[in-house]
Amino acid sequence: MKNYRRNLPSLDGLVFFEAAARHCGFTASAKELCVTQAAVSKRIKELETRLGTDLFLRQGRKLSLTGSGQRLYERCAMALEYLEDAVAREMGDQADKVQIAANSAVSAFWLAPRLTDFRVSDEEGAVRLLTSDRLGDLLDGQNDLAITYGYGDFPGWHSTLLFPERLVPVARPDYFQTLGLEAPRTFADLAGLPEITLLDYERLAPDWVNWKVWIDRLGAQDLKGLPVRTCSSYASAIGDALSGKGIGLGSLTLIDRDLEGGRLCRFGDEVLQTGRGYYLSTPVHRELSVLSEKLRNALLVHSAGTHPISGGITA
Repeated sequence: MKNYRRNLPSLDGLVFFEAAARHCGFTASAKELCVTQAAVSKRIKELETRLGTDLFLRQGRKLSLTGSGQRLYERCAMALEYLEDAVAREMGDQADKVQIAANSAVSAFWLAPRLTDFRVSDEEGAVRLLTSDRLGDLLDGQNDLAITYGYGDFPGWHSTLLFPERLVPVARPDYFQTLGLEAPRTFADLAGLPEITLLDYERLAPDWVNWKVWIDRLGAQDLKGLPVRTCSSYASAIGDALSGKGIGLGSLTLIDRDLEGGRLCRFGDEVLQTGRGYYLSTPVHRELSVLSEKLRNALLVHSAGTHPISGGITA
């Protein structure tokens, strides 16, 4: 008989890894999982041995994800959310559930860890995450909540701003060092350096901003002519930046945890405020359930204080 799951490590190992990656530490994850720190450390080591790669960079007590760790975390977090929802459905939690939709970038970098925080809080009920880059899927009437991108003017939906879009160049802190270069101070210092790579993504909608649009609107002409690698998506471009493969164009609030955790750092002072933003949208003609209202309030609390940066350039 074929073993179709022979490549999968133990589910416990993935659960321990997801918690450690989300908290960027073994102590907080051990407290959440009601086990010892040594138990978490042991499970992570077993998982790394099983995969044949390091998932964390260990610098004293400080932990940060490697490129492999970041890629596994993005997929693992969403997979565990899906499994948890499936189990909750079979346990009969249908009366108290909420379905929230978001695009792939928001799901991976901002929403998934906050949904996990919500799940391990005192709140009860099943939360299902639908991930799609099609606006029509996000604004499907079956969704209780949706995180939408634009100006918040979606017919039939009430939208509240979560955070404005503010785009900045980001790279791994040691990116220039790995290329044998001194960290540049300005964009002019990058001119004519073929070693530098800009990580780009396709514009799937007219209002999306990629490197070409960013450079033109800010007049950063020194970046023109640098090698550009087009990634499959925004999430992929940021993932490659985390792996040290180039400079990505990051939306500040989406990558706040990576910036705070030192996995990414900003390059330069230029900020492009596009005038668009990410909105938490709810159907106008439907009353929110108690659980939907709780989740909505929790996400709005997370977004509090994300105001435009003073001095940024507005598109």
